[in-house]
Amino acid sequence: DMVSAPYGMLSLYGNNGTGKTLALKVLTNEFLAQGKPALFVQLSKLLQYIREGFSDMAEVKSSERYRRIIGAYFLAIDELDKVNSVSGWTQETVFDLFNDRYEQAKRHETYTAVAFNKEPDDCLPPSIVDRIFYGYDVGLFRVICNNDLSARRAGW
Repeated sequence: DMVSAPYGMLSLYGNNGTGKTLALKVLTNEFLAQGKPALFVQLSKLLQYIREGFSDMAEVKSSERYRRIIGAYFLAIDELDKVNSVSGWTQETVFDLFNDRYEQAKRHETYTAVAFNKEPDDCLPPSIVDRIFYGYDVGLFRVICNNDLSARRAGW
């Protein structure tokens, strides 16, 4: 269903080891197989990539690297729960990224998927929770919670 209606936002959250990262990678590969630009990245690596692309903090949104990320048709971000444990620059950059992707999703231009290990209100700023959980069109913004036991601990 997510690939057949390919725009909006998908949020996966729950316990460690429940397949969230695998699901993001599968979706990324599916979009790549369809010939659509798609990226899978951990939040920390994404921020490092953006930061390395400019010299002045004021240039973030105009940097080529930021535009490349925003321009990807499908963007999967893993470990989004790390956003609250970082600097103000990071929180501002993540907000800008999600706000831009949110506006693109409303216009049916992009698809963003995220995964995190904690309850959203416990790990994300309210401005991001609002955009990924309460989109203007409920059908475009999907949330899946999986609190099963870790497959790693079960020996899978």
